[in-house]
Amino acid sequence: MNIIYGGVFMFKGFSKKWKGPAILSAVLLAPLVMMSSCLSGPGTGDGPDSVELAILTTTDMHGRIYNINPLNGRSVNNTYLKTATVIKEQRAQYGANTLLIDAGDIIQGSAMTSFNVNSEGGDWNPMAISLRYIGYDAFVPGNHEYNYTVDIQQKFYNMLRMNTTQLAAVPESARMKNAMPPGIDAVLNSSPAVPAVAANILNPDGTPKSNFVPYVVKTFKVGRKTFKVGILGFENVNVPNWDPRSHYPDTLFSHSDNTAQTYAYEWTQYWSKQLKNVEKCDIVIAAAHSGFGVSEVNNSNKENQMRHLIENTTGIDLVIGGHDHTPRTELVKNKDGKDVPYLNAGCNNVTKNIVTLNKDGTYAVALESEQIALNADVADDEGLKALMETYYTKADAFVQVPIATLSAEDGAWDKVNNFFITQGDAYDLVSEAQLWAAGGADVSITADVHRNNWIPSVLFEGSAKTASISLKNIYDLYQFDNNLLYGIKLSGPELLAWMEETAKYYTVNGNAVEGSGYGLDHVYGVSYEVYAGNPVGQRIKNAVYKGRPLAEHTAPDIKVALNSYRLSASAENDSYGWFKATGVNTDSKDRVYFVAAETPEFGPVGGSATLIIGEYLKARTAKGESVKPPRLDKNVSGNYTKWTVSPSKAP
Repeated sequence: MNIIYGGVFMFKGFSKKWKGPAILSAVLLAPLVMMSSCLSGPGTGDGPDSVELAILTTTDMHGRIYNINPLNGRSVNNTYLKTATVIKEQRAQYGANTLLIDAGDIIQGSAMTSFNVNSEGGDWNPMAISLRYIGYDAFVPGNHEYNYTVDIQQKFYNMLRMNTTQLAAVPESARMKNAMPPGIDAVLNSSPAVPAVAANILNPDGTPKSNFVPYVVKTFKVGRKTFKVGILGFENVNVPNWDPRSHYPDTLFSHSDNTAQTYAYEWTQYWSKQLKNVEKCDIVIAAAHSGFGVSEVNNSNKENQMRHLIENTTGIDLVIGGHDHTPRTELVKNKDGKDVPYLNAGCNNVTKNIVTLNKDGTYAVALESEQIALNADVADDEGLKALMETYYTKADAFVQVPIATLSAEDGAWDKVNNFFITQGDAYDLVSEAQLWAAGGADVSITADVHRNNWIPSVLFEGSAKTASISLKNIYDLYQFDNNLLYGIKLSGPELLAWMEETAKYYTVNGNAVEGSGYGLDHVYGVSYEVYAGNPVGQRIKNAVYKGRPLAEHTAPDIKVALNSYRLSASAENDSYGWFKATGVNTDSKDRVYFVAAETPEFGPVGGSATLIIGEYLKARTAKGESVKPPRLDKNVSGNYTKWTVSPSKAP
């Protein structure tokens, strides 16, 4: 198997020679030459009449690099440890005739990667080591790769393609500051580079960003016939809905003329001719961090558009998806009525499709694909496990240590666990932590992101009046440590407009209110009532801030603490209506007064909303305070307020 990167890019109205991003620079040539020479195909001369090429994929592995979860002590099966074993078995069967592709979302999601990114600045990222160790042929980035700062991202992409000597020579901002874990140098110095493949991560002029190549082309020989297989990658176009612009400066996620932001347009207008006519690929694989979706793509569903891609194109032989965590192997008819296999490993499997290559130049893509389960029947790869043990040990120690004492001396912690519908002690505590951190904020906005129905009251044994709390409990309370804390200034009408916008997610079922999802917030620091029986836009009543109607606070001087997920919206990417309601996002320099990740207090924990809750509890402990339910605690901010949700219409 040989490998080709780059080529002539065909832009509308002109073509130009592309010299490629950093991955093709002279200093990085050695690992690419190594990849090409070490994986050259077996077929020369006349040889066999046909060979089988195994296409293997993973996706949405979300930091799973070890067989134990530090947050609960339970075993984990769907890891890269088991992936490594499966891939070794497949390569033993098919030799060099394999292609291994990951469809993204790997550096966020576990206690190990959280500790690495938030506490160690992403040094020696274990996910990059896993990809290199296993020997992936292509990595297609997911949206969660953009959860972190440019420097953290750069370290990850550098590790995908550099050896230790090259890593030591990079600019200071992307240089490793922490000691290298044992054994990592051998992987970096001997394993082939892994190209990051994304055709729609672009500079404003439409050229690829420096960490990415739009495609790779690999060759396989059968007899005297050389087959060229192109792998075209796409990032999720919805990244701007979820992450701060500072994490992707001067970046487009589709060409500027692709107003609908569809992969089908990108293929038809930019990459079909490039791969078919210029690179002369016999076979094209499209891989994207995007779910299956539906036949029509619009602004409300463009994050999942793989079905749309197949149904509206020709010339693509196999499509690989991800993002929606849904295992899938099925056939979809393309624009010409041809069956195209769609594969999604769904975060629990390795998918497999066989392409038969014939020496007469014909080929056949199997219409049936396989899901190889990453379960207890698959052994862990002991070599990779040994490399990952240091990351596990550090993370385990980090989350297990008690950080504060909760008190029930003045009254028990309540048992509320649906914070979309009912105000409760647990999320009042979250809001108090946000107010404490965000420089004198008076209002906190958050959504219910706890898991496993965990609430603080479960920590109290029997009639005990005190209980210890650790970071593993905080992760149960607020699971998404990739949410970064910000402080902004809003006017009363702007805040009220958002409260109405978010209240649209409530529905009435009989005499009960239902509501959930990432678009549904509650507001702490404002007393208000929600009447779900009212029409959308007229549901918030009696909203009072500091003793006055909220709407009367017309100056934009209300300090509000909230996370980056909400604040990343823009006029073009506004899935939940935040920007429509407030007109404020991370680019609003006159409104953003606090960025946790840029402060000396919270930069060391990456500005993570989850870890800031931990810092708040640690600070309370350092002052000798036990932490009580905010409604009973005299040591809180003084902004405790009540909110309610009713299924009825306003009286």
